[in-house]
Amino acid sequence: QPPRKNHSRAMALAAGQARNNDIRFRTQFQKTQLCSFFESKGHCTKGHRCQFAHGHRELKIAPDLTKTSLCKLWLNFCCSKEAAECQFAHGWHDLRVTDQYLQPKRRGQPSEQTRPSVQHQGMSE
Repeated sequence: QPPRKNHSRAMALAAGQARNNDIRFRTQFQKTQLCSFFESKGHCTKGHRCQFAHGHRELKIAPDLTKTSLCKLWLNFCCSKEAAECQFAHGWHDLRVTDQYLQPKRRGQPSEQTRPSVQHQGMSE
């Protein structure tokens, strides 16, 4: 059952704003598209600082963002898709993170990488 409507909307907006400002989020997309200047002119004035790939050798695969954010339609009780069919998460239990968000092993911790916990106060799944 979806959480309360207004609280959910505020949480989704806050998560979206944090994601837009998050360097880890943005860096996932570096070099996942070809630089149009490099492709058309053979060079780019940004050089190694360019966020885009200079040729197919530098090109990386974009991350799979399926189920990494809550479904806005589901939050408003309007999503006609089943959770398995929707590309967005239908509840906190359905959320996942990309590899960029996995926390690396720290000294003295178990050898498995851990996923960051999703903080949600006063909300039920």
